[in-house]
Amino acid sequence: MTDDLDSLVRQWAQWPDAPAPPAPPTDACLSYPQADKIARGELAADEKTRSHLQQCPYCRKLVSDFAQAFAEGPPQADPAPRDRTAILGLPARAWLAVAAGVLLAVGVGTFLLFRALRPEGGLLLAANVGLKEEIESQLTAKGYRKFADGERILFEVDLAREGYVSLVRLDPAGRVTARPPDVSSTELSRKMPAGPVRLGPYRLAGPAGPETWFVVAAGRRTHDVRARIDRLSRRFDPVKGRQTLAETLRAWPADVVVLTFDHLPPQP
Repeated sequence: MTDDLDSLVRQWAQWPDAPAPPAPPTDACLSYPQADKIARGELAADEKTRSHLQQCPYCRKLVSDFAQAFAEGPPQADPAPRDRTAILGLPARAWLAVAAGVLLAVGVGTFLLFRALRPEGGLLLAANVGLKEEIESQLTAKGYRKFADGERILFEVDLAREGYVSLVRLDPAGRVTARPPDVSSTELSRKMPAGPVRLGPYRLAGPAGPETWFVVAAGRRTHDVRARIDRLSRRFDPVKGRQTLAETLRAWPADVVVLTFDHLPPQP
């Protein structure tokens, strides 16, 4: 350990407002395979598990992050030049702070470190997208998807508790728009019950290419969704990409699941 890093760790541990060690997991917490199956839709959460998910922010985020990882598909190339003095976009001094946190958590174990680094969760347990016929027949394919122009898609969302859901689209041309979660209404923030709900169907139209949809769930109704999305659309930077847009939506505050697929030209 370098002198600078050793000093940083010692100072961090002496701060009066340093975070307390994370609470140990309980027997009711999900294992990774259980969270994996719930996120994939292969295992329905029973009443006991759903009750635990409502009380445990770690398990909610675990399921949500599994679902987001499956949905985001292949990683995108970074078009921006990298700073040779930085690692993964963070300056070296910032990584010293990250390293200090990792060193302090080593004794706790990987599981608790994984839990400690996660922000407190909220409403979204999982989300998936598929063709209308697939969702209705409960035969949705998993993994990175491709849908053709003109096809109708449905979103299936699992909520830990009642909340307000919005749907935001980033199309292949880089346009950011909001879509009503209930196609029978023009409301862009719609109250939805706990449990599985379906959004759509939406008929794909527009330019072909990679497409991203953001399922946004908040505890309170967001009344100015259209104005917020209009501002986001004007300021959207394609270089920074969908991750920056997702973080902006999370700051509403809200839970966000990112779903990405290929929008293909009309099929013959």
